[in-house]
Amino acid sequence: MKPEHVVSAESGGDSVAAVLGETTQPAYQLSADGDIAWWNEQFASVVGYTDEELSQLDAPDLFSTDAWDRFEARLTGSDETTYWTDKIDMVRKDGEQCTHHHTTSLSRNGDGETLTGIVSVADEDLPRAELLKTVQLATDRVIAAKTREEIEHALCETLGNAGLYRAVWVGEERDGRLEAVAAAGPETVSVDAFAGEWTSADEARPALVTAQTGRISTIRDIPNSEHPDGPREFTADHGFHAGCSVPLVADGTIYGVLTSYTDTPDRYGQLEETLLTQLGRVAGLAIGSVQTERLMLSQPRIELELRIKSDTVPVVRFAKETGATGEREWMTQEEDGTTVQYYTIEGAAPERIVTEMENTDNVRSARVVDADANLYEVRFAESAAGMLLAAGAETRRIELDPDSVTIVATAPEGTDVREILDRIREIYPETELRAKRTLSERGRRDQPAWPDSTELTDKQTEMVEAAFEAGYFEWPRDVTAEDLAERLDISAATLHYHLRRAQRQLVEAYLD
Repeated sequence: MKPEHVVSAESGGDSVAAVLGETTQPAYQLSADGDIAWWNEQFASVVGYTDEELSQLDAPDLFSTDAWDRFEARLTGSDETTYWTDKIDMVRKDGEQCTHHHTTSLSRNGDGETLTGIVSVADEDLPRAELLKTVQLATDRVIAAKTREEIEHALCETLGNAGLYRAVWVGEERDGRLEAVAAAGPETVSVDAFAGEWTSADEARPALVTAQTGRISTIRDIPNSEHPDGPREFTADHGFHAGCSVPLVADGTIYGVLTSYTDTPDRYGQLEETLLTQLGRVAGLAIGSVQTERLMLSQPRIELELRIKSDTVPVVRFAKETGATGEREWMTQEEDGTTVQYYTIEGAAPERIVTEMENTDNVRSARVVDADANLYEVRFAESAAGMLLAAGAETRRIELDPDSVTIVATAPEGTDVREILDRIREIYPETELRAKRTLSERGRRDQPAWPDSTELTDKQTEMVEAAFEAGYFEWPRDVTAEDLAERLDISAATLHYHLRRAQRQLVEAYLD
């Protein structure tokens, strides 16, 4: 019986051995005299024969006459083509003919030319259990990771070591370029070289497009695609025949791109694309979570004070004209990246405030939430607070006065302040960095000191007492903000407003 799953360098060269040793696709080798020199169990499954039966057959028994004629011409040298991808007809044991794409190449061993073929399978032919198991394992490792670096390496190592891909890597966009920060698989040494081929072609590589748009990029049969010569030739030499890039994204923030390459041109059907896309979302959520935790636990931290004074910003201009003042109370971020911020603004008519907010280019909408509390909701397509959050910084305060908007944020030491500032200036060109301070760790008090001046309004006291009695401050909460607001016959936004104001006063009193 011929050996199964064993390929040595002598069977056709180191590169061929590497490809066959890693692929999970049906693969085979044929000699010029028609022998089936090697096959794997996936190939035996496709044609329906046992290993013992295959050992008694010749290549012409498995391939259509036309297919074998083409193979023989290349093996004997009458056709000088050494590498090609084409549809090939094979004949199964039951007599049925099956057609698949075959990626084939010639190599020389001690006995002459050997033809190596890898059968491309569509998504429905993939070993689904293996694919699902691999993605589940990657998901578990990502969730368990404690740092962004661990998350990125867990993705690459789990997928790269599963034998499903030729190479897997994670890239982060920096200054308009996509740099690999983690990689795994037999061809990882080629990732940077592949990037260089795109650069020399003066075109945006598909993975970079994913980083910039947040959309999946899939290319099948790369060597025969319409992409530039450099990348196509490189992929042919290194066994990259199909590639898929998915964003690592959460709450509209793109943290990076996960890219994988396979040695078969027809890969990445709907199932595989869906699983990889979901894995990218899980990884994005995990990265966002660890960055938030890093933000909260990192010591020392830096405090940034930014100021926007330009009269070209409607909200600044109308504050100057009316004498209005205000401050941001809290914010949330939606899945599409929209930042929803809530402000208290005094000194101007509500209709004027809403109009001026909506006249700002990066504002999607604005509305009055509670006229008595002077509370407004503003939905931003892009915002300084959103960009700070994406960079791992926490916006502590945003204040509006007749002269400017002031933003105070904290970030872990070592944060690239210049990069943050440059991004914010894309929206607000007149943004100034007024101060950058290092914050020391605050010592905890054994007994809190409550200044006599700490007083809550009757409304704040009512809200805090109601929230406490209802179990709102328990973990997990006994009641949601929406349910509590309904009991009190107020809006959830109004409840949040009074609770946040009360909590801020109590915490400031404790820390001062």
